[in-house]
Amino acid sequence: MELSDQDPVCLVAYIDRTGADFELRGATGPRDAGRLEGRQPPVHRTASADWSERHFQLKVENTWEHNAGEIAEALSAAYDECGAELVVLVGDTRERPAVHERLPDAVREVTVETEHGGRAAGSP
Repeated sequence: MELSDQDPVCLVAYIDRTGADFELRGATGPRDAGRLEGRQPPVHRTASADWSERHFQLKVENTWEHNAGEIAEALSAAYDECGAELVVLVGDTRERPAVHERLPDAVREVTVETEHGGRAAGSP
């Protein structure tokens, strides 16, 4: 809120359950700030309610948690390198808060989440 009347340099993280793309935005326009591909399979839960699927469901959730930690670590490093004043988390509604809570305090304090946009091609 303090920066709302200014034009701060922002580090935008486009997040999904498989990784993140980082973009630095400022007065000179957007530029690439890195990319992270997390652990891949399995990343999608099945719709089955069968008791034998529980192990698979837990593996999927563990992958999401692992990837959130990796994204937070990479985002923190990108923030330290680029000198941004604000971090914006964009994308998957479940993964954004998981990444946010894993950020170091100094980065978390300057981080906001938005549900607009995403990592997939063609996302606004």
